Amino acid sequence: MIEARASAVGAWVSAAGDRLIEESFAGAARLRRARVFHPRGMWFGGRLRAAPGFERYFGEGDREVTARLSKAIGLPGRLPDAVGLGLRVYAESGQRWDFALASTRSGPVTRFVPVPVRSWRAATYGSLLPYRFDGGSPMWVFARPAGSQPADPSLAALRQYSSRADLEFSLTIGSIGGPPQPFADLRLSLESAAPSDDAIDPTVFHPPGVVLVPHVVTRIRSNAYRGSRAGRGAPADSGVRTTGRAARP
Repeated sequence: MIEARASAVGAWVSAAGDRLIEESFAGAARLRRARVFHPRGMWFGGRLRAAPGFERYFGEGDREVTARLSKAIGLPGRLPDAVGLGLRVYAESGQRWDFALASTRSGPVTRFVPVPVRSWRAATYGSLLPYRFDGGSPMWVFARPAGSQPADPSLAALRQYSSRADLEFSLTIGSIGGPPQPFADLRLSLESAAPSDDAIDPTVFHPPGVVLVPHVVTRIRSNAYRGSRAGRGAPADSGVRTTGRAARP
């Protein structure tokens, strides 16, 4: 009986913690009238082609992508800010894989922390927390510009540049201390408007056998995303619909 009561108390405390995080982020989003983090951004469409070793998660050939480039705090103009690259990749299986990458470094410690950048072209985007693939070692996803991009971190410069040229990125994956492996190539084109469902949630959308770790932090992130969506008035199921599409020719 003591064990049962302890289990019940633990479950209650856990649920209360979930509610606290969700309600805190909902309140912050209501005050800001936008996402708590990355409130200002731009939407892109594009294609992702997985490296051969990872085609089983995405499918062969070009996959359709919806992407958002954003500033983490939303600082105006050319002021340095952490920047984000959010991706929805529509896999051949009919499922979606969402990535939320932020400007960071690739060192053993610095890869966990978002950092401000002085230009879009200088940004290295990372998953901050690792993935496990089929129970393997923790692996971090990184994305780096593969071509020229704006020389300052303003959204105005990004819009001006991307209105006349696509943005290209090389994605790699690797463990701490291990060599980076090719993960995918990405090409993005500016979209004129945001999609009706504008949520990107890596805690919900990932292939079977692929998980974000550690679980406790993933749970916190999931509650934070849910609260932020509710606070800014996004539909309750925003970001929880799957669609599988190949890239348009």
